[in-house]
Amino acid sequence: MNKDNRFQTNTVDENNSTKLEEKDGLVRKIGNSEVRILDVRDKQNYCKGHIPGSVNIHYKRFAELNSLNDKNKVLTEFETIVDEAGVKASDIVVIYDKSDCLDAAIVFWFFEYFNHKDVRVLNGGFENWINTNGPIEITESKHEATDYRATIRDEVKYTSELLMARIYSKDLKIIDVRSRSEYLGENRKAKRGGHIPGALNIEWNKTINPDGTFKDRETFFNLYNEKGITPEEEIVTYCQHGQRAAHGYLTLRILGFSKIGVYIKSWEEWGNELIFPVEI
Repeated sequence: MNKDNRFQTNTVDENNSTKLEEKDGLVRKIGNSEVRILDVRDKQNYCKGHIPGSVNIHYKRFAELNSLNDKNKVLTEFETIVDEAGVKASDIVVIYDKSDCLDAAIVFWFFEYFNHKDVRVLNGGFENWINTNGPIEITESKHEATDYRATIRDEVKYTSELLMARIYSKDLKIIDVRSRSEYLGENRKAKRGGHIPGALNIEWNKTINPDGTFKDRETFFNLYNEKGITPEEEIVTYCQHGQRAAHGYLTLRILGFSKIGVYIKSWEEWGNELIFPVEI
């Protein structure tokens, strides 16, 4: 499939600078009826304290959608989850997790897969919010259901069939965001170790500071640029189960890349199916 054809239907807002919400910006948005804040931590931590007005939906409810093979069923389940949170299609959605955006990233990816126009992730999550004296509340927030309706963007989801067809194409850059030991097959989490042939290894956490916030954009742009990856190229990320790959996707979206997708089944599928080629 030609890379330009794959992304010609991209209708998501390309103002990528807003993919990462900073603490001060979110403080100003609290109470805005056009903003829905999603806390994707577990219920116990949410009840101990959360950002005012935020709704709790554990990230695993989204991650579990990966196990469904019927994309129409995935669509229906996503709509149900989002509808319960009182999200409108026109809302700015801001997602936060505990700290490093790893859990928030998989939720972010699903919102983009289902073509939500403005979805963002809070830089540094709840820990950074607390450490910088952001306001919190204990009372659980509830919002009316909205009859949310979504559409699917197939171009941001890659399958093994698509990768097999294009694995040696110069038009596609494959990024393995797992650890170096996983990439080299030393730490094996499937029947086979190694990586997809031609994949470049850029660990997901290389873009994160020790406090869970993102490093400055120039630093992690250079991380990709040194590997020969530029914004004009078509890129797919993968990991073991799809979550770290979604973080890599988020990182590239923050940088302004738009021709990006996730191989959501990742090494859990590729490493266990003997028909797929492996490189070590």
